[in-house]
Amino acid sequence: MFDSASNSRKLQAQLARKYFELHPSAQRIIQLFSVIYARIDKNSFISCLSRIGALDENNQPWVTKTLSRQIDKLLTAGLLVQQSRTDPEYHPLLTEIATRHAVQT
Repeated sequence: MFDSASNSRKLQAQLARKYFELHPSAQRIIQLFSVIYARIDKNSFISCLSRIGALDENNQPWVTKTLSRQIDKLLTAGLLVQQSRTDPEYHPLLTEIATRHAVQT
């Protein structure tokens, strides 16, 4: 049991480090996933990004193409998770960190 908890803490620390190294626009994607706290399709997610005025790293509104690229990067980095063909979602070990950071920023 101790090893599992220790491994979870180590993984959470690694994820947090990766998260805080991201560009703020990518952090906002993770923050929004963590606040929504449910699976959401890309079109609805883009609508949410638009409503909060979030822009991509080029200070442009998010569109499907740029969002898809960023989500793929976040999935590869392990900051978002996806089961087979489902929509991506927050990483459970990163949810509290990202939500608290969203409130602070």
